[in-house]
Amino acid sequence: METVPQRGMQIVRVDTRMVQDVFQLWVILARPLAEAFARMAPDTLIDEFCDRHSAALANAGRERDCAERERELELRFHEALTATARNELIADAYRVNLVRVSIIALSRFAVPDGHDVGASLKERLKIITASKSRNPGQAAAAIEAHIAASLQRMIAPAPDVFTGPAAASGLGRIIAA
Repeated sequence: METVPQRGMQIVRVDTRMVQDVFQLWVILARPLAEAFARMAPDTLIDEFCDRHSAALANAGRERDCAERERELELRFHEALTATARNELIADAYRVNLVRVSIIALSRFAVPDGHDVGASLKERLKIITASKSRNPGQAAAAIEAHIAASLQRMIAPAPDVFTGPAAASGLGRIIAA
């Protein structure tokens, strides 16, 4: 929502520019967080995420409330990433941007049944596995791939959705993944 002078509160309009900006910001914020997580997260936390993601993946699609528990696990994982930075400004920007990702997912850009819980869990497991082996570069590459795949799951699969100057701004690398 945004405040518009003399009109009050209005729901933010989701357009191609917003989608590009949100996902580009997500990559900018997430890469160094994944690297820091791979270097500094406690082994017990990494092991817990590995176990919980593996269990969730084994149960994906089998249980009625699977999607809700997967969403909670996803949020806990992203919170752990931001906590590693020990920087409230970065953590706040990351959280606000994840809210924007949720808005996009609920918008007309979303593919209604296109979210594959198993795919998202597998992508995060790659980040966790890279972190477990203390490989910051691999963790950063894995989170970038996760964000790219999230974008692909959310947008309507139209070939000309991302054209023009924004596509050349570096986000094209994400979209092509």
